Amino acid sequence: MSAFYGLEIAKKALFVNQKAIEVTGHNIANANTEGYTRQRIVAQAVSPDSGPSRFANATKGLVGGGVTIKTVDQIRNEFLDKEFRKENSLKNEWATRADELSYVESLFTELSDTGISNSIADFLESIQEVTKNPENKEFRTNMLQNGLKMCETFNHYYNQLAEKQRDINESIRVVTIKINDIARSLSEINYQIARYELSGQQANDLRDSRNLLLDKLSELVDFTYSEDASGKLTVEVGGHTLVSHM
Repeated sequence: MSAFYGLEIAKKALFVNQKAIEVTGHNIANANTEGYTRQRIVAQAVSPDSGPSRFANATKGLVGGGVTIKTVDQIRNEFLDKEFRKENSLKNEWATRADELSYVESLFTELSDTGISNSIADFLESIQEVTKNPENKEFRTNMLQNGLKMCETFNHYYNQLAEKQRDINESIRVVTIKINDIARSLSEINYQIARYELSGQQANDLRDSRNLLLDKLSELVDFTYSEDASGKLTVEVGGHTLVSHM
């Protein structure tokens, strides 16, 4: 074994440590970047070089070839990612339900004299008065007025609920646009990741962007997704494919 072999081992070690410093700097620089995942060097030993001779003495200890970089991994847990997105979807679903039901609850408050219960009670009471004294014109007029008041109350609540329904329909339209925008971005990043990783490298920063989009999508809709061995991601919503890498 020549002296240059030892120098080669030292060079590889310097290269690996230099790369580790670069990755550390990259982590520090992106400490406040939304969606960034901390990275780390995964190194592995280089197998010993026994030389070209078939008659190499096997009894002598062989020195390894130093160290090399196997990959630059992200410190991320895919299981926790899926659990977070599932729970995030549920949280936003129930938060939306709670907001809308709170509006309905506040709308149908019975603390005022103009609520539905009071208007119905007044109308029923006036009917009873008319049944007792059908010839009394005042009672009949009162029943008519209470009937009109009850109808106006019903119309008021109907108009309020119809207006709320229009607002919800508009919010659904806006959310649908956001979902479609995220789907297009996911499809584009999906393609970029697949193309980049054909070289055998890990597209960590692109994967961060894709994971951040999945997190944002979980705020809008419940979905399932899967990634194959080549890194291609498929997203489904309600059993229908939203994003597919063909």
